[in-house]
Parts: sequence; structure tokens; C-alpha cells
Amino acid sequence: MIETLDSGLIEEIEAFLRSQIKRTAHPLVSKSTDELVREALNNIPPSKQTERSPLPGNLWKILPDWMLSARRMVLSNVVFELNPKEHIRLTIAVIERWGWTQSSTRSKSGRRCIAGSQLLLLRLGYGTEQTMKDAGKLIQEVLYARGVSEPYWLWNEHPRRTRNEVLGLLKEAMK
Repeated sequence: MIETLDSGLIEEIEAFLRSQIKRTAHPLVSKSTDELVREALNNIPPSKQTERSPLPGNLWKILPDWMLSARRMVLSNVVFELNPKEHIRLTIAVIERWGWTQSSTRSKSGRRCIAGSQLLLLRLGYGTEQTMKDAGKLIQEVLYARGVSEPYWLWNEHPRRTRNEVLGLLKEAMK
């Protein structure tokens, strides 16, 4: 049976990103970037407005990964800039919301491994490939400090590995 998605994941990610933006659009402008964007969107004639998301929330979890890039195309290839620790925080959010898996980047029901969660964020436009690589380096450093030399995506695959161990690794890498 296909699990349904708590459709709040994308909203949670975007709320987090908005909370990180506390600067104005330009030093000579008193309004924040968010305020200016809201004003601009409110001035678009109704016939030109597009929905915030191209698909209903419950489909995001079970869509094939290659289709997730459609959201980026609808948003004109928008990339939300993240630093590596923010990327790891959102990786944790994906695993907590959608579930964790092994033996593939995603299960049929939409659960993700560490690398699968990172790819999901990239395909949805949250961060760049470099952000994902830098976050991976932070995760790998924690494993090295623990005496583990294998890549984190292989560490994820050990048969006795647990979801809590994975989340613990990610939370430690975020520090």
C-alpha cells in the first residue's frame, strides 16, 4: 500500500529558508526581499499567476525522482541557496517526514536513504550540487572521527543500521 505524504514537508523547508533570510534586497531599500517578492506577485494579473506547487502534496513522496525537477522548471529553475549545515538539517527533515530506507536511494513508498534525501533536496531546488557535496564531507568527517573509513552512503546500507543511528550521524554532522 502506498503511504500518503504529510504535505507539509515542502512548506516546512521553505519556512525554514525564509527564516534564514533577514537581509533587505539592497542596502538602500528598506523592505526585505520577501516583502518585495510578495508585492511583485500581488501585482501580477490573476490570469498570469501560477500555483505555488505544480502537483498536489501527496504525490511528491511517491513520484519518481526524475519527475521532481518539474517543480524547479515551474519555478523557472529557482535554486534556494543553502549552506551545508542547512542542507543536512533538511536531509534530516526528509528522513523524519518521509521515512528512511536502505538498498536504494528511495523505496516505492517514498522513503529515502541519506544520499536519496540529499538528491531529493537537489532536485527540488534546495541547494546546489556543491552544497550537497560539502554536506557530504561534513557527514563523512563524523564517520572518520568515529573510525569508520567507508563512505556514508555505504555505511547507511549495513543490515543492522537503524534509522536512529542515521539521524544521530546527521545531527552530529550539523553541529
